[in-house]
Amino acid sequence: MQVLEYVEKFELPNLMFGSGTIESHPYRGLLRGGPYKSPLSPYSEIAILHQQENYKEANKVMRFLKEGIPPFFPKGFNNIFRLDDQIEIESYQIKPLAGKDPEQTAEAFLEKFLENGHSGRFPLIIIEETPRGTYPSVYYQTKQVFLERGFITQMLTLQTIINENILKWSIFPLAIQIFTKMGGVPYVLYDEIKVGAEVDVCFLVGVGLSKPIFGQGNQNYIGFALLFGPNGEWRIMKTHAEAYEKEKLPKIFKRLVFEISSEAVGYVETSFQHKPHSIGLIIHYSGKSVSTSEEQALWEAVEYIKSVKDIEVKPYILKVNESRLRASVGGASPCVNKVGLSTGLVPVGSVYRMSPQTYVLFTLGCLDLGKGEYRATGLGTPTPIIVSIKGTVPRNDQELEKALLRSVFETCCMNYTSINNPVNRLPITVKYAKEIAYMLSRMNAISLSTDIMARLWFI
Repeated sequence: MQVLEYVEKFELPNLMFGSGTIESHPYRGLLRGGPYKSPLSPYSEIAILHQQENYKEANKVMRFLKEGIPPFFPKGFNNIFRLDDQIEIESYQIKPLAGKDPEQTAEAFLEKFLENGHSGRFPLIIIEETPRGTYPSVYYQTKQVFLERGFITQMLTLQTIINENILKWSIFPLAIQIFTKMGGVPYVLYDEIKVGAEVDVCFLVGVGLSKPIFGQGNQNYIGFALLFGPNGEWRIMKTHAEAYEKEKLPKIFKRLVFEISSEAVGYVETSFQHKPHSIGLIIHYSGKSVSTSEEQALWEAVEYIKSVKDIEVKPYILKVNESRLRASVGGASPCVNKVGLSTGLVPVGSVYRMSPQTYVLFTLGCLDLGKGEYRATGLGTPTPIIVSIKGTVPRNDQELEKALLRSVFETCCMNYTSINNPVNRLPITVKYAKEIAYMLSRMNAISLSTDIMARLWFI
């Protein structure tokens, strides 16, 4: 049994909603203030696409989105997101299919969508459930064919709809994802992420370096970087591909960091009255460790930015991975079971040190709801994530390390996929890395439109 050194417990951050409303829980914040920002490009319809035999389920979803279902989704889509009843919600059934071929099914959905015009319409597609990570599947094939035509989609499984209790809890998160993919911003962090006095403003970056599934023709490494603003607001994605050679990885890393740094600098130049002297890039990544050559490429990129833009860029690199650790605080847990006994669940936000610059962060467990109320975030004993702070941070700066760890926790709270649990297991910066890499490789091109790249199409 390993004994971990307790470091700190992070509280849920305050979130900013519309009309300056401040809340720590998305449900309360959206009901009180509405979204932080509405989509720039207006939509007129949510088009629910489904197979013929699923028309009853489609009508149920349509009704819940239109009218709401108190208390789970009390006001309906237009009212929650302050859209003045401008979005219609309609359902459309595709032609009968002879089998369950993913490609044929995806094309049938696309054909039906285009048949009724695509301007200002958002596709919500009902499909059979497939195990997460199954490649290829109707889920990924449909996302792909729509993306290739310039359309972002939202999927909903038939199994979720059939179980009405699950659907009731799912309808609000479903609506949030649709609104976000339309280009809206449900909420942001109230307090900007900071790392200390040496940096004027910080940006969060999620970096993914992967390669496509073998058998897809020409093999390329696919690199992508996701940029989030100081308050966690989504900014843009940058992508780059190189031939499948290990020696190419530093080049990808350098290109991505340079391009995402340029975006960050461009943002502060246009948004700040006085140009900052320095910006921080808090880089989150998962999977393989950054090699010495890749780290060197990062430094070359930020030095070049400094020479071109006359602004200092300070990078901070954090590796964020899931773990299989099981932990308990015994009777000290504030979460109790039905008979009043402690569950042993570790409070959400707790940080423990494993070794110098390697920490365990509990993003699931016993959630503090405020006013002396606590709730388990799920069944069983959840496993924490492991955060390793890489060589760009000096080992003797404990306050800086805590600030960087807090950046991970707070981006776990930028959770646009759940309303019941306001904290994701993984930060939004790395949560979707595998799916993004797979989708980009399947399309065999890094050619998504600027409009799509500026939206959270992958959540």
